[in-house]
Amino acid sequence: MNRLIQDCWQIIHQSNIKPQHSLYLPLENLKTIIEHFHLQPLPSRPMDHKLPIVSLEKPAFFQLSHEKLACLRLMIYQSHPHSSQVYEWAEKLIRFIEINYAIFKKRILGQWKPVHHAQLLCLHASSFLLDYTILNRDLRGLNSVLKLMDLKWIYQKKDLCSVLETGTHSALFQLRLLLVSEYIIDCMHFDVRGLS
Repeated sequence: MNRLIQDCWQIIHQSNIKPQHSLYLPLENLKTIIEHFHLQPLPSRPMDHKLPIVSLEKPAFFQLSHEKLACLRLMIYQSHPHSSQVYEWAEKLIRFIEINYAIFKKRILGQWKPVHHAQLLCLHASSFLLDYTILNRDLRGLNSVLKLMDLKWIYQKKDLCSVLETGTHSALFQLRLLLVSEYIIDCMHFDVRGLS
């Protein structure tokens, strides 16, 4: 098992972090992934989230908000009948990242300030794209996220354990990206259709 995953998960269990009691849902719906890596489960609770009332019309990267991303992710988790909106948003985000990758930081920080706000939205959007990848087996979502994970202002793999000790949403989303991306890559070695 990936040593970093094991070390990070130990920090989660040794701390008083309450990752599941958050609008952002940084560690929501990870049961299959936790089992895949043979990790100790988080304290369970029923998933009783109601979809936030937000407009999902006109998908665009700079129209993102945590409420919209939480709504889109819950639509995936709850097999919501309006999944075409999930597809439309994922397509727009993937396309935006591909087209703007070379100038991504400049574009993002020109629109969203301060840096920690921009980082958190990028992490949340990446979490949505990984959930979308698992749902639709569309590896373009994983590819986009792996590119964003190469940007040190978004994802700090080298310092993830120390970042995780802060218990911030940013740290928890970074852990989610590590877990879910590694899970998808592991499953790819066997069969892309094996993603569940």
